[in-house]
Formats: sequence, C-alpha cells, structure tokens
Amino acid sequence: MADHQSLATVVLVTKDGTVAVTRLASDHGADLSTVELVARMALAARRSDHRLRLEEVSPWLVRLLDLAGLAEVVGVASRDAGTDDCGPDRTSYRYRYEGVTMAAPKPTIQVKRVHTIGVPVTDQDRALQFYVGTLGLESRLDVPIGGGRRWIEVAPPDGTATLSLVAASEKVPTGVETGIRLSSADVAGAHAALRTAGVDADDLLRWEGVPPMFAFRDPDGNGLELVEEV
Repeated sequence: MADHQSLATVVLVTKDGTVAVTRLASDHGADLSTVELVARMALAARRSDHRLRLEEVSPWLVRLLDLAGLAEVVGVASRDAGTDDCGPDRTSYRYRYEGVTMAAPKPTIQVKRVHTIGVPVTDQDRALQFYVGTLGLESRLDVPIGGGRRWIEVAPPDGTATLSLVAASEKVPTGVETGIRLSSADVAGAHAALRTAGVDADDLLRWEGVPPMFAFRDPDGNGLELVEEV
C-alpha cells in the first residue's frame, strides 16, 4: 500500500480500553465508497458503545463527509500543515476527530402519508375494468380533467394509498416496472385465477422464510407483484 494515498487513520477504542488502528488508503483518492465505509464504522461503534477517532484525514475525505452529510464529526483541530499526495501545491492538515456520530436528518417538509402511485395506461376504461373487475380494487375517484382524460384512483377496499390510472404520454410511457407490491390472503389461489382469466403472470415463487409471491402485468404491460399477507 506504499503507493496508495493515505485517506485517514481510524482509531477504535472499545469499552474495555482496547485500541484497534485501521489505516484507510486508496490509489484513487477519497470517494463516496470511502464515506460509506467510514459511516458504517461509525454506526457500528456507536451501537456497541465504542469510541471512534479519525486522525490524519485527507482534506478530500473531510469535504466528502461534510457534503454527503453521512457523518457529523465533533472536536476538530487542524495542525501540522504540509503537502499531501492529492496533487502539487495542495495543502493537507492533520485532523483529530473525536466521537464520530451519524448525522440526524433534517427534512425540508413533513410528508404525512403516501397518497397515490401513478400507473400509466393507454385506455383508462380498459385499465379501470382490469384493476376493479379483475384485481378486485374499488374505484375511489373518477373525474374529467380535460382533453378527454380523467383522474382515476383505485384502491383495495381496506387500503389507504391509491393507484392513479394516468393517461399515458410520450413522457409517461406504459410497459414499466411499477415497483408496486399488492397483497392477498391467498396468493396461490389468486395466481391460478389470474392465469385462468388470461392475465400475463409469471410462475408462483416460494422461498423458505419468504411469503409466496408472483409478478404479473396489466393490459398495458406494466409490471406489478402480488405477495401473500403474513
């Protein structure tokens, strides 16, 4: 590792006073993977009630830690200015960071809940028939919004979040993996019923320790999944 750039010296002090030293170095400098590694080490130390100290930290790693907001470091003192391997005439400092902790998130707004998820469809009547008549959802809202389009929301009878059957466009095409996971009390029965109804459904998956599930597509080729309730 002699040819690698020194990024930081990590000193871990356990509850019983044992000291472990790890030197972080890389041949391409500090990057976000280094930031993630430091953050993981800090979180692990915090969970085990240990102390983590960073020394001789590369200025580029300092900047990434600050910019990424992944770690909050307190008790900073700079000393021993010199030249590092980051490039000619670049200045580095010796830092001593005491008590690295994960930074608390600072939300800009407060979101209350997930209201609706848009699903692009080419024929809103056909989509409504599928989601209500085939999947058993109920229509919550269906109003015209101009241009021959409607705002349609459907949801499971006991659900709070809805699916919006949005008119597709060039910017909002159909045939996408929606990432939507619906639930059912009997996934095996639902799988058989959907295939009988001609729905494009993949094989039923059964993994140990995981609820049964399968992927399927609506008439526009949008991918969804059905997972058994646990």
